[in-house]
Amino acid sequence: MVALDGEVSNSTGVADFIEAHPERFFEMFIAEQQMVAAATGLSVRGYLAYASTFAAFLTRAADFIRMAPVSRVDLRLIGSHAGVEIGADGPSQMGLEDLAMIAATQGSTVLYPSDATSTAALVAEMADISGVSYLRTTRGGYPVLYGADERFPVGGSKTLRSSPDDAVTLIGAGVTLHQALAAADTLAEQGCGPA
Repeated sequence: MVALDGEVSNSTGVADFIEAHPERFFEMFIAEQQMVAAATGLSVRGYLAYASTFAAFLTRAADFIRMAPVSRVDLRLIGSHAGVEIGADGPSQMGLEDLAMIAATQGSTVLYPSDATSTAALVAEMADISGVSYLRTTRGGYPVLYGADERFPVGGSKTLRSSPDDAVTLIGAGVTLHQALAAADTLAEQGCGPA
C-alpha cells in the first residue's frame, strides 16, 4: 500500500500515514494530473495506491480519471473538503463537481462516509474494489454516529432513526446526514415524528 497526496497532506489526514510509513508516501505537489497518472502506474505495477487531495482539485485530473477504466486499472481516490460546508475557505476550495465527474466514470464506485468510523471502514473497503473508487470526505469535525464494530458494505446504506409513526423521510450522505438528523430533531420538537 502506498499513498500519494497533492501537497495538502496536513489537511487530508495523510500526514498520519506519512509519519508511520514515510517510505511508502509520494508527495506529488500541486500536480493533480501527475498524481493520478502516478497512482495509475503504481496500481498497474501491483501497488494499492491511494491518491488524495481536495475534492475541488481532482477535477484537474478528469481526463486521467476517465482513462483509468479504459486501462482496466484499480484507482483509489480520496477527495476531501467536499461541498459547500467549507464556506470559510471560499468557493475555489469547494468540491461540487466531483460527484458528477466520478459517478460518470465507467464502473466507478462513490463512497460518502458520514463520520470517522465509516470513513476508516470505507478506506479499508476500497482495497478490494475493482475499477475507480472514490471516497468523498468533508473538512469539519462531526460527531461519531456509529460504533467501532459497525460494518459498511459497499453499496449499502443505514437507517439511523425510524418508528411506526414516521411521517417524513429524510435522506443524507456525508455532512448532509448530520443536517438531516438535526432536521429530524426540529421536526420532533414540532410534533412531527417520534420524540
